[in-house]
Amino acid sequence: MLSVGTIQLEVCSKCQGNLKNQPIKGMQALEGLVANSNPKQFSQGQWINPKDGYVYKIDAQLNAANNQMKVYGKAKSANAISTMTWKKL
Repeated sequence: MLSVGTIQLEVCSKCQGNLKNQPIKGMQALEGLVANSNPKQFSQGQWINPKDGYVYKIDAQLNAANNQMKVYGKAKSANAISTMTWKKL
């Protein structure tokens, strides 16, 4: 935790490089997705998981309503796989 005045922020203690011990709130965790020939499918992205510090290579696909994105990831440095759904706010 990082204290700013009376506010305590959770930090990415397991992240590497310049993200180490940076606040998780506001962190750009997902980047680099490129649209494939199917406009609802994406690849070549990466996601940093602040819970384990691993960087995942990701692919993603939008649902029919374009309000949810299913993300599939595999960590480069570990035998870790992650699947999640991001919802548009």
